[in-house]
Amino acid sequence: MATTTTPRQSEAAGRDRFAGIDANDLIRAFRLMHMARRLDDREITLKRQNRILAMIGKSRERPNISALAREFKVARRTIIRDLQELIRRGQLKPDIYPEWEAPLPEEEE
Repeated sequence: MATTTTPRQSEAAGRDRFAGIDANDLIRAFRLMHMARRLDDREITLKRQNRILAMIGKSRERPNISALAREFKVARRTIIRDLQELIRRGQLKPDIYPEWEAPLPEEEE
């Protein structure tokens, strides 16, 4: 025997599933949490970039990417991305890593 639910029953089931919170309120709360997380991630990135810039600004030689990655406890790729962004924004001279400024030409055979 098939059971049918009335709109009132399905609304009550939905409220039970979301602990009595309206679906629109849940979506709004999720968006706020997501935005807060993205802002926190961006703040952490900018802090790390400022510390990298302070460390590199004191020396004239190329920074050791592996040492920076260990210092900040992140992947080497993250440090490379931070350095590229600093070069792109003009905060770091491109002559430190000139090969990042333009891609290498492909070798002809």
